[in-house]
Amino acid sequence: MIRKTAVAAGSVVWLLTTALLVYALFFRRDLFPLAVVLGISFGLLWVVGHVVASVIYRRRAGKFVLSPRFADPLFHERWISGGGEAKMWSRRVGASHCLWAAVLSDRFRVGAMFPFNLMFMPERLGLEYDILAEQITSVSQNQLRSGRVFVSVRFRDEAAEEKQVDLVVRDAQGFVAALRQMSETGSTGTPSQAP
Repeated sequence: MIRKTAVAAGSVVWLLTTALLVYALFFRRDLFPLAVVLGISFGLLWVVGHVVASVIYRRRAGKFVLSPRFADPLFHERWISGGGEAKMWSRRVGASHCLWAAVLSDRFRVGAMFPFNLMFMPERLGLEYDILAEQITSVSQNQLRSGRVFVSVRFRDEAAEEKQVDLVVRDAQGFVAALRQMSETGSTGTPSQAP
């Protein structure tokens, strides 16, 4: 609800600002400087409002606002690159050096680092995952043209659809080993820390 309200408010502000600028440009040139100042002010207000709305949304949804710290992760790296399938456009998107990944005893989690998790970016781009051990179907290592190794994790979501997230981590071997260890212990491990 908060997300939809923020998007609707942003659309209204954009329409009003555009209408005011067009009116001032074509019909009342004497109002143009005022229209520019109001346009910039509304733009800044829109950004601040979107940031505040996204923080409220993340807190209510139980998501992390700041980068998480876990008690005993099997693996945890920050400021990594990767990508998944964007929810809005149904195509692959990526993020460069602004994600974190953690393998816990019973789940694998990926999210965007602060401040890249604001303004609903992870939700729009599909860069946030909370995957239980039993949902993972395969893990593989591949190589980029640059020679860097990325790890592909295939899993089934709640709707039983096959999805994939690719991550470029500094310790690919440790990451794969932690995912295998999590899969072996699976649901017998201790529950992971909640946000």
